[in-house]
Formats: sequence, C-alpha cells, structure tokens
Amino acid sequence: MSSPKSSGSNTPRDLSGNKVKKFQNGWTEEQERLLAKWSDYAACYRWLHDRTEKKLSNKNNLITIPVIILSTVTGTASVGLNGLVGDVPNGQKYGQIAIGLVSLFTGILTTLGNFFRYAQNSEAHRVSAISWGKFNRLISVELAQKPDDRIDSLDFINICRQDLDRLIEQSPQVPDDIINNFGSEFDHQEDLSKPDICNNIEHTTVYNNSKTRMKMLVAELALNMRHKKRLLRDEVLPDLDKRMKEMIEKTFKEYEKKINEKKKEEDKYGFLSDVRKKLGEVVDTIGDIHITEAKEAVVIDISSENIIQAPVTDVIQRRRPYQ
Repeated sequence: MSSPKSSGSNTPRDLSGNKVKKFQNGWTEEQERLLAKWSDYAACYRWLHDRTEKKLSNKNNLITIPVIILSTVTGTASVGLNGLVGDVPNGQKYGQIAIGLVSLFTGILTTLGNFFRYAQNSEAHRVSAISWGKFNRLISVELAQKPDDRIDSLDFINICRQDLDRLIEQSPQVPDDIINNFGSEFDHQEDLSKPDICNNIEHTTVYNNSKTRMKMLVAELALNMRHKKRLLRDEVLPDLDKRMKEMIEKTFKEYEKKINEKKKEEDKYGFLSDVRKKLGEVVDTIGDIHITEAKEAVVIDISSENIIQAPVTDVIQRRRPYQ
C-alpha cells in the first residue's frame, strides 16, 4: 500500500521549491464522488474475497480431515493386521486389500486437494480481503476529514489509482456462485457502487461542472496572489528593514554631531560670559574702593569744629595721581 504522505509530481511548486497552497487542497465534488465509488468497490471486493476464503477453507477441511483420519486408520491397520484378522481364513488377504483401497482413496483425496489448491487459494483470498479492507479504510479516513486537512487531491488520487490497479491485478478470481450471492444480498442498496465483476457496468462520468470550475479558478488566483505577496514580502522586507536601520543610524549620528558642536559653542560662550562677569566684578570692586576713598577725603577740623569738605573729584585726583 502506497503511503498517502508521498508527494506527487503534479503538485505545483514555486521558484523556491515550496508547494503552492491550493484552495481546499484542490478537492472538488467530482473527485470526492470518484473516491467514494472506489471505496465502495473496495468494500465489495473485500466481501467477495472474504466469502470465497471461507468457502475454500471449508472445502480444504473436507479433504484434509478425511485424509488425516484415513491415513491414521490405514497405518494402524497395517501394523496390527494379524491381531485384527486372527484365524479367519483369507482374513489377512482381504485385510490387505481393504487397507490398499483405503490408501488409494486417501491418495486420490490428497491429489484432488493439491490439484484444486484449496489451501493456497484460500490463503490468497484471505490476503486479498485484508488488502481491500485497508484500501477501503484509507479512502474512508481521508474523505471523513475537512478538505483543508487532507493531502493534495491529485497526489491522493494517483496513490489510490496505483493501489486499485495493483489490487485488481493481484487478486484471485472470485467464483460465480459468490458473485450471485453478493448480487442477491446487496441488490436493494442502490446507493452502493458495485464493481463490474458483479454484473454491473456503469457509464463513464465526465467532469462538466462549469460553476465549480469557475469557483476553483477564482480561488486558485486568490491563493496565488496571496502566495506571491508573501514571497515578495519575505524577499523585500529584510532589505527594507536594513536600509531603514542604516538611515536611522546615520540621522542619529548627524544629530548627535550637531548637538556636540552646539554644546561646544555653548561651553565657549559660557567661558567668555564668565570672564566678562569676573571683569565686571573687578570693575565694581575698584569702583567701591574709589567711593570709599572719596568718602575719606572729607576733612573735619576738630579744633575749629568746622567741617571742610573738598570736592570729591579733587580728592580722587589727589589720591590717584597715576591716572
């Protein structure tokens, strides 16, 4: 039995080698009806081969059991013939004749069993019944799932077609009486698809549902567009992200450089303002000293008790002869 997970050559692939997603994995109502028909065929073949195996097994038992019994009897009789016959006149002679006839009959039964191959054919039908049952369960399980959870429709149909051809070629022939029994038992089931060996020939169906075909076409186009967008996004976005990061880093470095230059200028202007401030403080200090000296220039005549005040400018000029 082929594995349902094997990938077929009909599965479309993109340039990267990945499978292209189909709408509902490509499943249509026509494909589902075809596989349901094959599943019914498998169930019918399993029933036919199972009943044939039972029939041949019974026939094999009808031959094998008498052969075993007669072989045991003849062997025992040939050993104890003298004790069985005793003093009966010609008893040993007739006893040997009887044993010979029974042995002959046993040989004939054994030869007929080997000729009709009941044991081998019974085993072959048993194996075929098991194989058809597996094939029936394979299709039933797959069709019981949602289309999105199944494998690709073309892959699964190819697998089932190969298995169907192989089982039909390798399965032994079913007797006519078993086929007649099948027909009499399942004639009332009209919804059951029967194989052609059951005196049932069906017309070949053709896919002509244009509505479903248009739906599938639109769905395929939508899925292809989505796949192309995803592929384009996967190829373009990494390069776009890289370029954006480079632009951001470049812009950040430029702003950082401008900020550092501005900070240096501010530090320079701050130093000059500090120098101006210090010079201003020195000038103010010198001015305070001059005012103090001017105030001390007031001459008080203690003896005459008259206050003699010289002009401040004159006092300053006298106290600052170096200017």
